[in-house]
Amino acid sequence: MNILVFSDPHGRIALIYRIIYEFQKNKNFDVDLVLVTGDLGIFPDINKMDKMSLKFALKDASEFGFSRYFEPIISSYTPFKEIGQTESVFMEKILPAIKCKIIFVGGNHEDYEYLKLCINNQDVIVPVEKRKKLWYLQNNYIYDFNGLRICGISGLDKNKCNPKKHNPMALIDDNKIRNFIDSVFNYKPHILLTHDGLNNPSQIPDNSSCFLSVIQNINPVYHFFGHYHWAIEVINYSEKYLELKKTRTRGVLLNETNFDSQGNLNKNCIGFLQWENEDNNSFTYINDDWLKNITKYGWDKL
Repeated sequence: MNILVFSDPHGRIALIYRIIYEFQKNKNFDVDLVLVTGDLGIFPDINKMDKMSLKFALKDASEFGFSRYFEPIISSYTPFKEIGQTESVFMEKILPAIKCKIIFVGGNHEDYEYLKLCINNQDVIVPVEKRKKLWYLQNNYIYDFNGLRICGISGLDKNKCNPKKHNPMALIDDNKIRNFIDSVFNYKPHILLTHDGLNNPSQIPDNSSCFLSVIQNINPVYHFFGHYHWAIEVINYSEKYLELKKTRTRGVLLNETNFDSQGNLNKNCIGFLQWENEDNNSFTYINDDWLKNITKYGWDKL
């Protein structure tokens, strides 16, 4: 299976689709699944954006991507009329070539009230728009994708942020952690998606992170996360964290899906997971030369 992993697009959903489109064209095979570790920017009504998201979106309209390109699945939500409700020529060209789902967990910049309305108790993943391209992974469930077991936790560690600055539904406390572990423990998940991540291993003590107990108990093969807008190479947790010395987990922090000051894609913002089984898999960042054709000033032109 060929899986792409992104983090922190902040509404640049169309940019992700452009990257998938070019990846398939250059690699000459299809992407089977896309995973996003939060801050996808699900704001069907831009009037409900948090102050920080709106501040940056007013400088870069691509951050209005959900409202611009997708129709909310909840009928009471209407995209902001001035942004536009019609699909662009660009998206109409790209979407037919991409068959895979985008599965995401929530970050700290999503409309959690809207996501709550999308949730039901029957499905592990729920669509958040009418085309059924974007799917929200519920906290206490395992998504089985052809034998690959994926779980995720939305939000931020309450102990590592200022709770007053975030939606209460975006905060992870001890109770959420216990419920999550109890719910997924017996399924032995292969992949853990979170937005927030472990503390830097150079910081002592490190045991303030709520994700330590998650990884200790469920022992996934990979832990993908973002939020910090920079990236690190794959970390073997058993070598870096004393509390995780008995785990098999490899941690991957992905960069923000955005452009640098020169208008080029950020380094290490695209992850590529090739998965056959838990003993035969590999992960690399994609920084290929063909990505140079995708720039801040022309990414939406084929």
